[in-house]
Amino acid sequence: MVERRPASLVVARIVRPKFVRKGEAPGTIDGEGPAVQIAERLELPIERGLAGPGLLADTIVHRWQDHLPANRLEALYARDGLQLARSTICGWHEQLADLVEPLVEAMFADAFTQPYLCIDATGVLVQAKEQYQRAHFWVLVAPDRHVLFRFSPAHDSEAVDRLPKGYTGYLVADAHAVYDHLYASGEVVEVGCRVGGGVAAPAPHRPGRAGFPHPVPRAADSLASAYL
Repeated sequence: MVERRPASLVVARIVRPKFVRKGEAPGTIDGEGPAVQIAERLELPIERGLAGPGLLADTIVHRWQDHLPANRLEALYARDGLQLARSTICGWHEQLADLVEPLVEAMFADAFTQPYLCIDATGVLVQAKEQYQRAHFWVLVAPDRHVLFRFSPAHDSEAVDRLPKGYTGYLVADAHAVYDHLYASGEVVEVGCRVGGGVAAPAPHRPGRAGFPHPVPRAADSLASAYL
């Protein structure tokens, strides 16, 4: 018989006692006194943040791997006794974006060493003051290694250039004209496959509607905060 033991939320209390050398007099009226020694603050993913690394990782996995929107996470943690607002979760993820950027860039660098890559885009709705605007998420796949995303306001050649910039090798993409300029120099080779008697470039893994059932948060130049 297989059973499950529910996860638990705990409070980790960090104590930083202050020390003064034995025999030294306490502080005087003028404020001068012995040197006080105290441990440095614990290094956390979010400075002075309430959430520890384990809880932050849990929210990221639920939201981006399990595709649970923030309102469902709010209810999930409430069942465990933690009243956690969805706005707080979004704020955490926004602050973590800068922290993991070097890791994401390293993943891109490793992906570019692979013999072939797959690329595709999917449209998403972005919240705006007057009405939703159409934007795009690009996905770059290094099979068996990485699935990487970039956001762009438009589906154009400039957006394409940002994703595989500097890559040389074989590129699996659909037949959209925004990719054509990549093949001009010969450093990037277009890859197609035979589908139903005709030759077409297949669309690789893509987020799809199931992965993004709701409009994504309002964006300026980037939605890295939403997807890192």
